[in-house]
Amino acid sequence: MNLDFYALSIFLIGAGLAGIFLNRDFVKILVSISVLESGVNLLLISIGYVQGRLAPILFSQELKASAVGKVVDPVPQALVLTAIVIGLGLLAFGLSLAIWMAKNFETTDVSELKRLRG
Repeated sequence: MNLDFYALSIFLIGAGLAGIFLNRDFVKILVSISVLESGVNLLLISIGYVQGRLAPILFSQELKASAVGKVVDPVPQALVLTAIVIGLGLLAFGLSLAIWMAKNFETTDVSELKRLRG
């Protein structure tokens, strides 16, 4: 079961990287970065998952003493949650930058912006 998630995450990472390198439109590059980020987050969650263990939030106070070896490590989940928040901020900043480029230069094509600069 974990191998399916590994394969999906590697596919998302590859699709995101291909989108970053093959697209010239800034908005499409931002979408590709978002797909890449989703793949990395899925990979981190897949690595942190252990079959047959509980989520750390699900067990009650009575089970705390006996649940030492029965819960999944919460650190990967916290890292992914932090990465989602940072990715959302990055995406919002990138979209505002794309709107600014479209208003001021009337294009979001990266190669066209390089030509306008030089």
